[in-house]
Amino acid sequence: MQWPRNGTLNHDIITPMMHYLQDNGKWEEIPYLDLFYYLGRRTDWQKECGIMVLTVANEKCRGCENRDQKADYLVKYKDPEEDVSLLVSPSAPPPETASEEEGAEGGETKEKGDGKSKRHTPISKRTRGHLVSKKGGREGGTHVMAPLREAVGPQGDRVMVKVPFSPNDLMIWKQSAGSYREDPDRTARVVKMVIKTQNPDWNDLQVLLDTLMDSTEKEMVLRAMTEKAREMIRLRVADGTLNELVPREDPEWDPNTARGHQALKEYQELLIEGVRTGIPKTVNWSKLYSVKQEKNESPSAFLERLKETARRYTSLEVEGEAGRLQLALIFMGQSQEDIRKKLQKLEGEDTRNLEKLLEVAWKVYNNREKESVRKQQASMLAVLQQAVGRVKKPNGKYRLVQDLRAMNEITKDIHPVVANPYTLLTSVSEKFEWFTVINLKDAFFCIPLALESRKYFAFEWENPDTGRRRQLTWSRLPQGFKNSPTIFGNQLARELEEWKTTQVTVPSMFYVVLQYVDDIFLAATERDICSQLTISLLNMLGQGGYRVSRDKAQLALLREQDDIELKITPHLNPAEFLRSDREEGELVHDCVEIIEQVYASREDLKDAPIDSPDWELFTDGSSFVENGTRYAGYAVVTTLQVIEAKALPPGTSAQKVEIRALTRALELSKGKRVNVWTDSKYAFGVVHVHGALWKERGLLTSQGSTIKHRDEILLLLEAVRKPEAVAVMHVPGHQKEDGKIYQGNRLADKTAKRVAKEIKIQSALIPAKGNPADSYMKDEPPYLPDDVKLAHLVKAQKNDKGWYVTATGQVVVPAKIMRAILETEHYKCHWGAEALVKFLKNEVISNQMLTMAKRVNATCPTCVKNNPLVRKQVQMGGLKVGPQPGDYWQIDFSELPKAQGNKYLLVYVCTFSGWPEAFPCRTNQAKEVVKTLLKEIIPRFGIPLGMSSDRGPHFVAGIIQGVAKALGIRWDLHTPWRPQSSGQVERMNQTLKNQLKKICQEAKVQWPQALPIALLRIRIKPRERIGVSPYEVLYGKAYHAATYQGDPHLTGDQVLLNYVLSLNKTLAAVRGALQWNHPLPLENPVHDISPGDHV
Repeated sequence: MQWPRNGTLNHDIITPMMHYLQDNGKWEEIPYLDLFYYLGRRTDWQKECGIMVLTVANEKCRGCENRDQKADYLVKYKDPEEDVSLLVSPSAPPPETASEEEGAEGGETKEKGDGKSKRHTPISKRTRGHLVSKKGGREGGTHVMAPLREAVGPQGDRVMVKVPFSPNDLMIWKQSAGSYREDPDRTARVVKMVIKTQNPDWNDLQVLLDTLMDSTEKEMVLRAMTEKAREMIRLRVADGTLNELVPREDPEWDPNTARGHQALKEYQELLIEGVRTGIPKTVNWSKLYSVKQEKNESPSAFLERLKETARRYTSLEVEGEAGRLQLALIFMGQSQEDIRKKLQKLEGEDTRNLEKLLEVAWKVYNNREKESVRKQQASMLAVLQQAVGRVKKPNGKYRLVQDLRAMNEITKDIHPVVANPYTLLTSVSEKFEWFTVINLKDAFFCIPLALESRKYFAFEWENPDTGRRRQLTWSRLPQGFKNSPTIFGNQLARELEEWKTTQVTVPSMFYVVLQYVDDIFLAATERDICSQLTISLLNMLGQGGYRVSRDKAQLALLREQDDIELKITPHLNPAEFLRSDREEGELVHDCVEIIEQVYASREDLKDAPIDSPDWELFTDGSSFVENGTRYAGYAVVTTLQVIEAKALPPGTSAQKVEIRALTRALELSKGKRVNVWTDSKYAFGVVHVHGALWKERGLLTSQGSTIKHRDEILLLLEAVRKPEAVAVMHVPGHQKEDGKIYQGNRLADKTAKRVAKEIKIQSALIPAKGNPADSYMKDEPPYLPDDVKLAHLVKAQKNDKGWYVTATGQVVVPAKIMRAILETEHYKCHWGAEALVKFLKNEVISNQMLTMAKRVNATCPTCVKNNPLVRKQVQMGGLKVGPQPGDYWQIDFSELPKAQGNKYLLVYVCTFSGWPEAFPCRTNQAKEVVKTLLKEIIPRFGIPLGMSSDRGPHFVAGIIQGVAKALGIRWDLHTPWRPQSSGQVERMNQTLKNQLKKICQEAKVQWPQALPIALLRIRIKPRERIGVSPYEVLYGKAYHAATYQGDPHLTGDQVLLNYVLSLNKTLAAVRGALQWNHPLPLENPVHDISPGDHV
């Protein structure tokens, strides 16, 4: 006998199975059968347990024949007054009209088929089997058609019944799914969970979609399902038509048949895919790179956050090979610092294996707590190993001292409440004329130490006679422990309070007792009371284990000297001579008023609005950082219009902007009565209190340095006196309340933020190769006599438009136009005056060209801000220079602000050509030098003959010197503390930083992105001594911009031949000029002075 998989309520099966279990002694399984036995007999239990059991009668019984041989569907747990249709709601359409259900007499209907009359109960009338047979479908046999929960059938078999979603279920799923547009993957997971656990049919799925999303989102999901179904049909993955796979109306699938069950499953899978891909994904890779591991976040949780962000904002397949590789790199770079350092030590395939990275990260994460425990144990061990020293007292004795600094670091502070001694003494009334002062001896040693705390104060002691070392511990409160004074003071205070309440009988009005750590002060009104209380106090201290030092006892007497007599001197007071002849009346003096007049920026300045003002102004300043640039601007407005709003130079601080805004408001109000509101507490405090006070003190801080924004504060103090009457008020910023004041503040804030970004931005790219005068040559040139003289001097001829052009193609440009050309070209590259003139002289020529270029350079805000003031120094001996390009390099690390994970810049400079190479690096370690040398320098320029650097650890490391020795590279180290030894690379560092600053400020990019443009500018810039650029030295030709098209008259091999011949001649000339212009090397003397000569 076999027990059904889902159980059964059939007694014909349960009874034999019960006997079988009893005969074989399987008593532990009998309670399981008892459950089905009683459930079959107690129909009310079935309903309470949520079990729906349908009894299907296929055979005609005697009662059925009496009722026209109808098939009787009975529901076992149905109560007489309940409607069974309310318990099981089928997904089929509602029943037809009552006249069609019940018939004319007793509800009979005539069905086509076998010609027999059939009566149906309400359930049978509304089953899909009845509807299908009515439409001409299958006929015969009895089918249970109520999807879609599994239930126990009449014979113990599995049938599907429909249990509709409850409103609570739908509400919970709606909350779990959230907004479909914001997080489609989250909604897709909820839909997948509902389909897996609830197995809904077509109608229930429509209800679910209507609950989780609106009509537009539902249509997007259905459209995605249709596209997926069309792809499946094209690939022959699914059978059927598009309407069969994704029906828009109820297809009335029968889940109790194989075909209906398969169709429903396919629709459910298509629905999950449609919900997942219905909303187009917005690709934003920056979201993925902004995910950082939190301090206490586990590696697995961090990885899941990365995957979730990748699914939501990128097109990355996180489970694919490429996706796992990308996630591995991001996981390694954006983990916590301790985990990242460990992961960066991995090599080879381990750096691309996500499982290996996660395993290592978990080890570091789990060892954090162990590391903290080890540190604490090390601190405790350091405490236990401290030796005890001795300090000599003034009386010749010694005090034992233990270094308890390690113990103090791991111990919590006990904050004492100790009054100032002067405050304590001022509380003593003048009626107390007799005093006693008691100083306790070795006060801390009077307090015993708890047994469980003694081990923490252990120390080593060496016997001076035997030299044997022992470990001892304190049994009393030790000296040097930071909480010893507090513990002792609290204990003594408790015992003194107990003594006053239990042993002292004198009223408290006749004495007072004060305590300051280990000093006790007793004062009384009479001598007898003071003596009595002193004796009682000493006895109490002795009984409590305290000791009083006799050596510290002091006796003070007021000695009356007989030879001293106090008299009034007959001399006049010099102040008597300053008396006025007028009668002295009552003096009226208000200190607050005098202070306000002396220390106010203006005597009548108010902090409350004045009556009948001419203007009511609102000021605000804005300073914020965007893309690495700090923008700043201010605004002065009324409630209806903007009076003045301007942008300030980038980098201006918020305090400076607020001061500037208030100053301009006061300057614009000259001669008027004005009320000014500002939301800056700093500006409000400066104009009312601090400004005049700082001015009185010379605008200096307490350390003697100048205060911040000194010039702006002086302008503000001058501007506040310009209005006829003025009141400056503070208003809370960023308020949403109504009212004139808040509206004006909001307008000022909005205007200041808007104008802050309205600054002129010059595009920082590269100088274009072409004639810069082309745009001006459309009009007739305004030549002056000096320009004509220059044209005759260079033998220039006029063209058809009246412009002088030399035989080499140089255009003679008037001075007025030349100034505009120099400004335009300078703002493209920010070169120096001489380099810019040399660059432009191939195309244009003008009078005083160099002088105008220097003036343009001196008035450029970006150059003035970044270029240092350089003065020419005495010519020194030259550095070592290679004989050919790439033969000798100078190398150095330069530190920059961290950007894109890079904090250092490794710079190479070819000493022969001046060609720079620079590589962003995460660290300044030796491995970075080896990597760039082997992967960049040697493959492109060959193995150098020599290199030079400073003596940093990244250059003197063993691996660097080993590589240099193996490759035959001579590595020279510069003189310590002498930057001039590496002057060429140091100068290149400075030039690179200046170019990077300018490009970053103007193009709004980070320095690793600006590095290629900065290198290009330097490579094509003509060098001062030789007049050619590093680019020309290496390639033998001038740099051409993107607009250069070449010579159209040369074709074929002739082009290559001419280029090779020209290259040979150019390189020979350029390199010859370089060798003649190199300074003397350091090995050769540059003077005739020898060591020991008198100079």
